[in-house]
Amino acid sequence: MVGETSDKPTQVYIDANILKFSVHHRSVYRGRPQRVQWGNLDKVLTVYELIETDEVAKLDLNQRNEAKTLRLIADAARAGKICFKMNSETLIETWGLPKLDSIEGRFFGAEIELVPTPLRSSRIIATGKPNSMRILQYDFVSRITHPRFLELQKAAGAYQGEKGLQRNQLLDAFHLWCAEHNRCQYFLTMDKKLARIVERAKRAPALEIVSPIELADKLDLFHPDFPRPV
Repeated sequence: MVGETSDKPTQVYIDANILKFSVHHRSVYRGRPQRVQWGNLDKVLTVYELIETDEVAKLDLNQRNEAKTLRLIADAARAGKICFKMNSETLIETWGLPKLDSIEGRFFGAEIELVPTPLRSSRIIATGKPNSMRILQYDFVSRITHPRFLELQKAAGAYQGEKGLQRNQLLDAFHLWCAEHNRCQYFLTMDKKLARIVERAKRAPALEIVSPIELADKLDLFHPDFPRPV
């Protein structure tokens, strides 16, 4: 009925790049030269000390504002307003990515539900080489011929004429398919180009592709202590 509100959390699918940009601080060892004199020893050695890095400060202004908003979105999830979802193929995309060891924990400690794919499948990836994992994943996804997945491939721009299928866009299509299959309302990503491409598609996914700031706007999350970036 009009005027009624739902107590159910908003279903949001997490793109792999969200985990990357939710890393705000890391603990790393940084070396510095120091002269050491002890007995007959007189030598310059490299001394390592543990420091905390600010990963957000390295971003441009737009990315910085989006990344900072991820903390607000994670807070909303811990409060039960949002339910984050992700598929194993999205998780595999993060394997081998550097600098994911966040002091705050993965996505600031917000829970992420692992959801099934739209098709029943079983496979084992056993390799110590990140490039090999990428090849195996592409080989798996590119063999899927489900009609809806083929539509989403076109919507995400995976077809590049004579160049064939493009891996990144192909995986985008697969993740969008998973999000649609699991009845997510939003697909959260830092890839604004994806949103522009899909917006022009005829057979677009049945959910909205949003950036962190756009999601926070739609769910009315900004408040005086965490104002909307300008």
